[in-house]
Amino acid sequence: MEESRGAKLHEAMEKILIKSDVSLSTTEIADEINASGLYRRKDGLPVPSSQILARAINYTSRFNIVEEIISLKNHL
Repeated sequence: MEESRGAKLHEAMEKILIKSDVSLSTTEIADEINASGLYRRKDGLPVPSSQILARAINYTSRFNIVEEIISLKNHL
């Protein structure tokens, strides 16, 4: 359930948020990551929104979390 070759999940999340330039729900981020292929789980299953939230919680130095809405910290 961890990252395969390519971007790590938190890196893929950052790319999606930078591209969108707005805060997104965990579901929107998961949908974008799964559609774009920026990140693939080892088991090949789509990334669930719960994994997006868990990763954001583990990287509070990079992400703001309000309920299940995620934004980047220090994004210029």
